Formats: sequence, structure tokens, C-alpha cells
Amino acid sequence: MRKLCVNFLRLILLLVPPHKRQEVRLFILRSLVDLLPVYNEFDSWRSEQHRLVNMNSQARVLECYLRLKIHPLIRIITSGDLLLISLFVEGQLVGFGLEETESENLVPLPLLGEITEDFAGVDFIVLIPPNVSVDREKLTIEIEKFKAINTTYKILVK
Repeated sequence: MRKLCVNFLRLILLLVPPHKRQEVRLFILRSLVDLLPVYNEFDSWRSEQHRLVNMNSQARVLECYLRLKIHPLIRIITSGDLLLISLFVEGQLVGFGLEETESENLVPLPLLGEITEDFAGVDFIVLIPPNVSVDREKLTIEIEKFKAINTTYKILVK
């Protein structure tokens, strides 16, 4: 969505007819119509509403929202394929060059730092750094507003 910014000083100049554009009159009009603080407040409200409308239950969108709303060091770790975006049609299987018989014999090896959390009973984990003071109740409320139904989470300080 495109966001328009209004230059009120220029707008006043353009709305006044050319034969009435004296410096004193423009100064008085500009001082009477100080709309910049009102517009800045409206712009922040509009940005917040666009952010809320664009929220969905994807993990990265929720993480960006929590970083903006609560603290910039918050991270979300998901278990497996939860809340990821699919680029294919739903239910479509995608082959990656291995035959099914070959892939059954392969042993899955975790990458460095891939399995560091225990996801027993939860779908995603919200990590808070230990040196950051965060209101846990506010964080819980924000997560509950936007998480998908039947997904569970836990908040860890780590």
C-alpha cells in the first residue's frame, strides 16, 4: 500500500490564488494552520493500523511485530515447517533429485545450531536475551492476539 506524505506549507501556497500570495498573508495562513503535528500523529496511527491489518500467523511477521512493539532483540524459533510460506500449490510434492528409496536410507544430520531447543509440547519458542527487561504479560498478550489457532508456545529467557 502506498503511503502519501503531505507538505502543508506547499499546499497552502498552492491553494492561495496567485494574486493573493503576499508574504505577510502566507505567513499568517501558515501560522494559523499548523497541521504538521496532527498529520504526524495521524501518520503514526495509520502505520500502526496497516501493520495490524497485515499481520498473519507467519512466524517471521510475528517476530518483526514483536521486535517493533516489545524489544528489538526478541527472536522466534519454530519447530520444523510450522508457519512457513509455501511457494507451491497446496498438497503438491516437490522432488529434490533423490529417489524415494535413496532418501529412506539417509540419516538426518542437524546443522550447527539447528537443534538447540527442546520443542516438546510447543510449536514455537520466543527467546528473550537475559539482559533485557521485558514485560512478560504484555509479550504474552501480543503473541496471543496474532498466533494461529491450536499452536502452542513458550517464552524462554536465554
